Amino acid sequence: MKLYLAGPMSGHPDHNFPAFHKAAKSLREQGFIVISPAETDGGDLSKPRSYYLRKDIADLLSCDCIVALPGWRESEGASLEMTIAHQCDIRCVEFQDNALLPLPWNIGKNTVLTEAAQAVHERSAAYGPPLESYTRTSALWSAVLGFPVTPKQALLCMIALKISRECHLSKRDNLVDIAGYAECLDGLDGDNK
Repeated sequence: MKLYLAGPMSGHPDHNFPAFHKAAKSLREQGFIVISPAETDGGDLSKPRSYYLRKDIADLLSCDCIVALPGWRESEGASLEMTIAHQCDIRCVEFQDNALLPLPWNIGKNTVLTEAAQAVHERSAAYGPPLESYTRTSALWSAVLGFPVTPKQALLCMIALKISRECHLSKRDNLVDIAGYAECLDGLDGDNK
């Protein structure tokens, strides 16, 4: 599979080339063919931005998949590349911890679902995977309440809390959290539900 790397460059030390080189190396070691804008013209940056953008878009269109590096949403160029890829039905994924993670279908829009997906990913990194986190939560709730609470019940209670808050005062945060908790609920595996 041929991959195209997209990520922030402008305003970053060394144009963020080290992040591009690290991702390219990791993905090549995993057997992928990688096109990296950091390698365009041997890393030369003396030409106008439009020159590189035209080359990068042509390279992108020859690939099977675009791989977004951290910080891509804040980059005008990377956001454009992701939008072009999405519109051309090129698969869009994120590169995190040397792994390729799927992106929501509507990557170009800041929707409740994209915010929820990002929140789930960030909270998993901060607090552990949902199963681990809600197993811990349900054990604590069981101790406080004096009867068993499962991880699934803990997540359903969190959804109920957000529904209650939404009924009182409509806020985007409530909807994002409801979607995020539903994503976590879907991710619980087998017997632990």
